[in-house]
Amino acid sequence: YPCLLRDRGGMLHITPSAKERMYLNLGIYGIPRGIRDDPNSLFPMVTRVRQLEAWVREVNGFQHTYCDSFQREDEFRAMFNHDLYDRMRTKYNADKVFPLVYDKTRPEVDFWAWLAEEH
Repeated sequence: YPCLLRDRGGMLHITPSAKERMYLNLGIYGIPRGIRDDPNSLFPMVTRVRQLEAWVREVNGFQHTYCDSFQREDEFRAMFNHDLYDRMRTKYNADKVFPLVYDKTRPEVDFWAWLAEEH
């Protein structure tokens, strides 16, 4: 569904000249056709999700932080503006108490091993 986002100084990269920007919230669900058609095949899920995440970064989009992210930390930081976030973590000593948003988006499994298996 379409959603209008306004620049409120948070983690989104909304250009200062725009002050607001229209986004499309897209969810992808279900079993990939490659697995549905051949359950014994190895579908490169992590590779495909990483390709989608790269495209989202290229078009200045973002992935909601309630989703698992298969990005490296530098890729995640490129997707989101961390200036205010980093300043507030430092100012309130949150770095010693709370995990990073990046860490909270990590899958609970070792997806790097899955990625290596796909290649």
